Amino acid sequence: MAYLGGTGGTGGTGGTGGTAATLTSGMEMGLPVYGGVTPYSPALSAGIMAAQPDIAYQWWDHVDVPAQPTDTPTETLRRSAPWVRHVVIMDELLGLMRTSAGPTSSGKTDTAGVSLQVNEIDALRIEWRDGSHGRMGSFEDAMRQQFNVVMDYAALRHDRFNEIHTQLGFPTPYFGTILGLHPERHKYTLEVISVAQNLAASILMRFKTSFGMFRPDRMSAAVNPMVPTPGHPSFPAAHAAEAYIVAHLIAHLLPAGDDAQKKRVASLRRALRQQAARIAENRVVAGVHFPIDCFAGGLLGAHMGEILAVLAGHKHSGGQPKVYPAKLDINQLIGRERLDVPVGYKFDPAVTTGPSTEADMPEGGKSDPGDGAEKQGNAAVSSIGLGEVFGKTAIKGLPGTLYFQALWKLAEAEWRPS
Repeated sequence: MAYLGGTGGTGGTGGTGGTAATLTSGMEMGLPVYGGVTPYSPALSAGIMAAQPDIAYQWWDHVDVPAQPTDTPTETLRRSAPWVRHVVIMDELLGLMRTSAGPTSSGKTDTAGVSLQVNEIDALRIEWRDGSHGRMGSFEDAMRQQFNVVMDYAALRHDRFNEIHTQLGFPTPYFGTILGLHPERHKYTLEVISVAQNLAASILMRFKTSFGMFRPDRMSAAVNPMVPTPGHPSFPAAHAAEAYIVAHLIAHLLPAGDDAQKKRVASLRRALRQQAARIAENRVVAGVHFPIDCFAGGLLGAHMGEILAVLAGHKHSGGQPKVYPAKLDINQLIGRERLDVPVGYKFDPAVTTGPSTEADMPEGGKSDPGDGAEKQGNAAVSSIGLGEVFGKTAIKGLPGTLYFQALWKLAEAEWRPS
């Protein structure tokens, strides 16, 4: 199965390279296989074949043709194996979401620029052009500064050793422990997570291919990464995107009722996003990514998570969530990113999240970096204000989906109070 396991991982850790027969908790692999059939052993197959002649002759007069199926496609998909749902939904989403590379919005051609489009609507654009890199000066100066940060982060390798190795594949258990995910109670939620992670991996590979950025160990052997350097470009970071897409999308499944429940949901959302930030940061600690990789990948993943919530037809108490167009001008942002707090994100003011609101950041405003850890939500990361990244008018015309929406409804039902 082409989608089994995590992208960029190695060995059999954290959901990479496994098979259905080795599934244990349902969170170790990129693709849950609940209800999957364990392959017969050769001995069992031989036993069935030996018994068949004495059993089958009794049934030759009882061959029935079932009625022609009348189920809808979504009903058929619901009864299918999880991997079938996964393939069908991935095909549906990749038909809607694509990347487009080309010149800058100003028409310049000296830029590597890539846009994420949803149903041919520009949702997010990343530009990294030749020329001045803000206060960092030249591209060379900016990358030397990034390299120095990577070397500083190496001091954390002993402390983060187990995290880094168990996050080589999809880090689903790190979110599962926050939410109390269990394969029997949350099998459809885990399928949603699997779809989101694989979608992020696919989209990020397209961005990576367009930018073609080198890894830290290309600058100096002193990096000495503690895990194998992946065989694809560095920017943006796919692990960061895969973590943030889960943190943002799954937060929409959490039901918010009275004020006490809203406080709990707001706390869980902050925890999910802080976990995503730590997972992204660990890739720099390991020596396989630059900080700007993880910042851009994280924001791209967060944006995709919010987009998926709209494509799923999800609605809050204030209506369907809004998604604002985003643009990352790496020349102006590089060197200002901060990885120990979640990426700043512009949330829909209609979203009800309780007293710890995620929608009170003034347009274009800047906040103290500590706000990112304390409030998450719309806090800017370091000196990067939301007005530098997000547009003022929400995107209109995002389509619905058939199959992903059907899976989302099954996942939503798992979170309703019993």
